[in-house]
Amino acid sequence: FPDNKWDELLDISANLVQIKSTGGEPLLLEGFKKYIKKLVEKGYSKEIVFTTVTNGTVDCTDLLPYMNEFKEFRLRWSVDGTNSTYDYIRYPGNFNRMKRTHERIANSYIRNNYKNIRIHIDPTIQLFNVHNIIELLKYAESLEIINKVEMGYIYDEPEYLNAGLMPDNMLKEIFKKADDQMSSIKINNNYKNIKEIILSKQKSYNLKRKQELFKLTQSMVDYWKRVRKIDVRNHIATYDEIVNWYANK
Repeated sequence: FPDNKWDELLDISANLVQIKSTGGEPLLLEGFKKYIKKLVEKGYSKEIVFTTVTNGTVDCTDLLPYMNEFKEFRLRWSVDGTNSTYDYIRYPGNFNRMKRTHERIANSYIRNNYKNIRIHIDPTIQLFNVHNIIELLKYAESLEIINKVEMGYIYDEPEYLNAGLMPDNMLKEIFKKADDQMSSIKINNNYKNIKEIILSKQKSYNLKRKQELFKLTQSMVDYWKRVRKIDVRNHIATYDEIVNWYANK
């Protein structure tokens, strides 16, 4: 958002009906916040559906009154787990710190009865958080402001984190437990679709390919332990069982 481009940017914005921002992290940019306020001041926001993909760690309570002036403002929080699972996958993020931010936003949202803001949680499901899906859904429900949990999926980038590498019996047990609890989950979500995708991908792997990929998984884990000083075994409850399964093949 260079100073000499503001007039041009606002001229273009006069006729926009949809805007999407991704990251990095848009909410860390002062220019991004200024842009939202300018769209409101100009009256353009009433015709715009604005979508922002954010990691959900930035307190945007001060921006909520402006967001509510849009035709619709969609906040999509990329939250890939709860508690220690989140802390590992989203290093150096801290789940409890992020949760406090979410609760502040939720309190303001509910107190002010914002009607034009829609908030989704968009986890990317992978080998290290597939066991955490139900806890993620429960967390989203607890905030009372999340419209949907829309889970994405790691396919090939990086493939060594694909949930299809999970041992067959482990994955069946994870989904059995999840299925048993889904009747109590009321929040809108795409669990069934993600489950089908993961099970289909798992069937497409032969054992040799799974072993090749899991060696890369272990290399990543070792690298993160050296560089980040964070041990997967303190964070991902399923890891040792996965390692033992591969060691016995």
